Amino acid sequence: MSKKIIADTNIWHYLSKKNERMLKILKASGILCCSPINFFEIASAVNEVNFCDKKSAAKAVINYAEEYLPSNEIFLKQSWGFDCYDDIKWKHLYGELACAKNYEDFNNFIIKKFKVSPNESRRDNLYCPFPEDIKKYINRIIPNYIKKINIGKTIPKIKDPAVLSKFNNEDFIDEIIISTWDRLKSNSKKISDGVEDCTSELRFNEAKPKILCYATALAEYLKYLLECGAKPEENDAGDLECFLFLRDDNYILATADKRWVKIGKEACPGKILEINIV
Repeated sequence: MSKKIIADTNIWHYLSKKNERMLKILKASGILCCSPINFFEIASAVNEVNFCDKKSAAKAVINYAEEYLPSNEIFLKQSWGFDCYDDIKWKHLYGELACAKNYEDFNNFIIKKFKVSPNESRRDNLYCPFPEDIKKYINRIIPNYIKKINIGKTIPKIKDPAVLSKFNNEDFIDEIIISTWDRLKSNSKKISDGVEDCTSELRFNEAKPKILCYATALAEYLKYLLECGAKPEENDAGDLECFLFLRDDNYILATADKRWVKIGKEACPGKILEINIV
């Protein structure tokens, strides 16, 4: 069975510049897939300056994508055992951007479709809360981290293996996995009211291997921030969400971002396709 190659958003921007070498590598590796994460990142904050670049990236998706994946939220629900599907026609949305005459026409279409601009929807639902959520994870292991970072103090680089290894502790990884259940409950009244808790041993044990890549990548991202003395950034949310698609060995994440290549290879060896930019 051919692997499904999930391209991060930058890959589509590279392909929009007719990078034949990259396309050949991707096609030879498996079935080239795009995700709704790609759409919201390409379609967010479209303006007069970046419209042509955004439109070209959308055209690259239309020209080269062999499969349109359902949303990361659908993947997460399926990983927790829910029978659900994505009713949004993502290829049609890419086509609207690829064929738009100007950025105003496209933005008006998106607002009509989603009742909110793509920039607002992604910011409110995922990207905006991300830095604070990340700080809370680190604060569990390193008390006063939030206090220090919020008052603007220089963040010390932490390279002590004894400290960093705590982020790979199985109990901590399990906490991350359970947090994805809490996320589903907060976003869905049906899940909140209608099913047993995730502490059901059977439900958790079936979900864990499907979400493990995401949880481990998140832990590696936390370690990266500490080792570099860096702050979490909103835009990192989309990159991390790509790991939700890696629920089994049929899915591979393709990226040219060296940081995420390193994190991915540590978190889920064999599931990262590193693309070198020439």
